[in-house]
Amino acid sequence: PAFPAPDFTLTDQYGKQHKLSDFKGKTVFLNFWATWCGPCRSEMPEIQALYEKYGKNEKDLIVLGVAGPNQGNEGSTASVKKFLKDNRYTFPVVMDESGDVFAEYGIAFPTTFMIDKEGNIFGYVESALTGDVMESIVQQTMSGKRTS
Repeated sequence: PAFPAPDFTLTDQYGKQHKLSDFKGKTVFLNFWATWCGPCRSEMPEIQALYEKYGKNEKDLIVLGVAGPNQGNEGSTASVKKFLKDNRYTFPVVMDESGDVFAEYGIAFPTTFMIDKEGNIFGYVESALTGDVMESIVQQTMSGKRTS
């Protein structure tokens, strides 16, 4: 049975709104992370590379980060934005200031959800990913075929 990804509308570090359901027809790489989470930080250069490789969200793959300002050990929205800027991460990261989206997806850090073209959750991984694994899960989701 298909399990639709919980929809949300959140604003990224550039002030642009993103509504998840607007990305129907595309594959979504949705990564929940925190600035204090070492494994999250370790995979971010690979996420940036994935974003650039697949056309910076202009083509078939949407790369979207989700941060939770002021939740748990996380800093303010301003400090999350500064972290992104200082590290030259340009992929969009939306700010879940209420914590509602984190709660709805039931997150441990880091977690990546793959969402297919129909807007359904194809799968998720609760650990840091290497570039090779990112490539593999993107290809699996795009093709609709699980290889592992």
